[in-house]
Amino acid sequence: MILGMTLFQFTVLHTALSVIGILTGLLVLQRMVRMRPLGASNNIFLLSTILTSASGFFFPIVRIGPAHIVGVVSLVALAAAAAALWVGNLYGFWRGVYVVSITLALWLNIVVGIIQVFRKFAPLHRLAPNGNEPILLAAQAAAFLFVAGLGWLAFKRFHPGGM
Repeated sequence: MILGMTLFQFTVLHTALSVIGILTGLLVLQRMVRMRPLGASNNIFLLSTILTSASGFFFPIVRIGPAHIVGVVSLVALAAAAAALWVGNLYGFWRGVYVVSITLALWLNIVVGIIQVFRKFAPLHRLAPNGNEPILLAAQAAAFLFVAGLGWLAFKRFHPGGM
């Protein structure tokens, strides 16, 4: 049992939070690129992604691995994003901190999702059984290019004081 849930129930919750974080994170970046108000999707992204990263530490741990390192890096990025939003109000230096931080947290969430899909979905697992095959690395690279491209556009275009 994890927090009163079976491992399966907890995994479903963790996965749902991750999917919500990814979808709202993409929406937030898209809204920044288009110079739109961030709206509720911004808070939903932050909350769901913080909960996703934190909940990963509740799974049974055999040893500290890459997933734990990714979780720590994501939580540090999300702490910076929260400070930029709630302390710095996204003005000046804080705007850039926010855009870079959420871009990094979103990309990490997507990368973990890609890895999990390759592990759990049999047809993809057959293509990358060891987790280091070129197809898996290509999927991660494509995700990086896509999210980094959106992040770069958001960094260039998003100026909340001008809205």
